[in-house]
Amino acid sequence: MLVLALNISKLPIAEFIEACRRIVTMMTGNANFTTPNPPLTDITTALDALETTYQEGLSGDHAAKNLQYEQLTDATELMMQLKLYVQTTSGDDVDVALSSGMSLRRPNQSHNDLNAPQNVRATTAVSTPGRVDLLWNGVPHRRSYQVYATTNLADVLNPANWTQLATVSVPRFTATDLTSGSKYAFIVVATGVRNILSDPSDPAIATVM
Repeated sequence: MLVLALNISKLPIAEFIEACRRIVTMMTGNANFTTPNPPLTDITTALDALETTYQEGLSGDHAAKNLQYEQLTDATELMMQLKLYVQTTSGDDVDVALSSGMSLRRPNQSHNDLNAPQNVRATTAVSTPGRVDLLWNGVPHRRSYQVYATTNLADVLNPANWTQLATVSVPRFTATDLTSGSKYAFIVVATGVRNILSDPSDPAIATVM
């Protein structure tokens, strides 16, 4: 799978917003990416909010200045999720990947690679209906893990089908309030500094008791 670069982590806020909007524009109506995850509208909403707060901060609104950094983190998180979607959808097709407006990462480009979480296990118990306990091997240099689930086992590797359940700091998570009798697939992604994401783990599948 190709590895892409957003090149947005060190940009000033105004340039960050412009760079992200350019990618959204390139992906809007792009036949290569019919089900962006997260939706492009969610990213646009986040960028609009950040731009409003940024302009208010320029006018001397101290509360807005404090809020804009939280919004910047949220927008960065959405863009990193979008990058993962584009990487997964593009496979090894360079032309498809570049049509997103993102760049290929140079072989010698400085980055913090993260291994995909390994050995994800999902266990259930009759005594605790609607619950699945997840456990996986820890990933060095990670900041956190994102846990996703889907009941669409026919297309389990399609990021558009994933629902994020939680972000955790340890290599385990208990999913609750699941539908008894349904079969779920669970995937884990490691998150590093500057919200760099690993490739997703192999799915772990369990039938909920």
